[in-house]
Amino acid sequence: MKAMERFYYIELYKLFKRKDVFWSLLISIFVPLLFGLLAKTESDILTISGEKFSAIQYAIMMFGFLKTLFFFCFIFIIFTSSTFAGELEKGNLSLLLVRSENRVKIILSKVLALLTVLMVFIFFVILSGIISYYIFLYNIKFATNEFLGKEYLRFLYMPLLSIFEIALLIMITMLLSLFFGVYKTNLLSIGLIILMKVLEKVDKIKVFIPTYLADINAWGNIYKTEHELLIKVMQNIGFLSIYIAIVLIVTLCYFSKMEIKN
Repeated sequence: MKAMERFYYIELYKLFKRKDVFWSLLISIFVPLLFGLLAKTESDILTISGEKFSAIQYAIMMFGFLKTLFFFCFIFIIFTSSTFAGELEKGNLSLLLVRSENRVKIILSKVLALLTVLMVFIFFVILSGIISYYIFLYNIKFATNEFLGKEYLRFLYMPLLSIFEIALLIMITMLLSLFFGVYKTNLLSIGLIILMKVLEKVDKIKVFIPTYLADINAWGNIYKTEHELLIKVMQNIGFLSIYIAIVLIVTLCYFSKMEIKN
């Protein structure tokens, strides 16, 4: 366990000192503040319509906006491929030449470090959205001046589902990194996202597609009560968790036996 903890902190440090991680986090924090400023100044660049929103609803709307642009998917594909394929190409994973059980610990520490970074991103996007709301949007006609607001749980389910969706993408990118270099891994992972978005249009199979399972906007309105919606959310999280477990197990089994060249 001590070795696992040491590997985890090393990987976390390596991620947070990277410039692409820093700038991506900065962009994530900046977007909600920019939208708040544009709304406050009633800029023609931004048009707001629909129901009024609370602080947490605005924050998650900003998270949803970045997610719609595939911002989180793209950056975590890059983070993951460089963490695995990049280090394999450069020969920086010399520790993996020791006992196979240490390989498992290193893989898991890298996964946990990436998931920690994901949680940090989501936390700061939502925090930035809340701060932006109270600085720029409080008392404007579109704001309810409430922190949670009505039906706030429906909004909170979005980042919750997204955690599992992006975690699965991290696992898939990690597996691809064991077979391909950084460039090919990035292309294949992005291609897979596009393929899943296309398959969402096929009614008979869309309920098994990860991107559809995580998109509460695609199926959330079908359920009229909070209880029904909660059951569906938990069901979809269960499916996503199964996918994550399968990909992780395959990766660990293959990585434990593969030969690594310096």
